[in-house]
Amino acid sequence: FHPGNYILRGDKLGLIDFGGASDMPSDLATNYLEFMIRIWSHDFDYFVEFMKQSGFVTDLDNFDFKAFFNVHVEIYHKPFMGGEFQFTPQFARKVVEWQLKKAPGLEMLTIPPKHLTFMRFYWSLYSLLGDIGSKANWRELIEEHLARDFSFKDAS
Repeated sequence: FHPGNYILRGDKLGLIDFGGASDMPSDLATNYLEFMIRIWSHDFDYFVEFMKQSGFVTDLDNFDFKAFFNVHVEIYHKPFMGGEFQFTPQFARKVVEWQLKKAPGLEMLTIPPKHLTFMRFYWSLYSLLGDIGSKANWRELIEEHLARDFSFKDAS
């Protein structure tokens, strides 16, 4: 599921390709929730360990984790850092472009196969939200869900 796999026609959403569909193991989903919460509190050490343990970085000795972290927070997690945020097609393109073409140290990064479905889902969700111009306090909405379903309390 990625931006090329859906089409918007007025108020209708059409899903047109399920070739990359797969199950996401619950431990991977839990790891991403933890990752997101730690990003909110700017936990750089956790970020570095997650990137290393998950296999995203191919050259651990030369990769600039700090530069990647800073851009990651500014671009990828911007909607969730607090306050109202409106998704736009331009923002969605910027996220995908950054991840695939402009990320610091891109030549030292890879997307491990078990993470690919999640990454595609993220890109697709951002694109869809951009296409419909969704606007909300996304962090507040997510925190309400996490508090209800996971007994989460904001650590920041």
